[in-house]
Amino acid sequence: MRRRNTRRGRLMLLIACVILLLAVAEPAAESAADRYYLPRVLLWRDADVGDIRRFPARPVEAASPPFHYAQTEATTGIDPRLQTVTTEVDGRREERPLQDVLASTGTTAFVVIQNERLVYEHYFNGHDRNSTETSFSVAKSFVSALVGIAIADGHISSVDDPVTAYLPELRERVHASSRSRSGTC
Repeated sequence: MRRRNTRRGRLMLLIACVILLLAVAEPAAESAADRYYLPRVLLWRDADVGDIRRFPARPVEAASPPFHYAQTEATTGIDPRLQTVTTEVDGRREERPLQDVLASTGTTAFVVIQNERLVYEHYFNGHDRNSTETSFSVAKSFVSALVGIAIADGHISSVDDPVTAYLPELRERVHASSRSRSGTC
């Protein structure tokens, strides 16, 4: 009986230590998360729509006056071309309502722009037009387009230019980081 109580006591002590460690580690990881990648991964795992509440953000102000797309009458309803989509489930293809697919995949906003007109706009899972959204990899497409525009306008010489040619503060950080790794000052 004493042996069982000793095991139970050790188990309870281990559980208490884990809880204490998590109670201390989470705030420490949160305070370091804006500076270090590993605490972010350990604390929050994969990216999701809640990242906007966890990570630093920099708002981008709208132009003055802001641009608004012209809307078609189908904007608030479902354009007939957008009513269903073909998906693959367990190796077989099936037609499903677009709104069901978007709602079931964790989508928060779905907007279709065609010929400079907003032809479809719908929000899901508690989001609306005024919700702040995380762009994830969509940002890559915008950055790529902006780089192309900057090259066409002569602000960037080539896609082969190092980014540090245009961000000297980054160049200074890269050099400082390489010096600290090599042990030189």
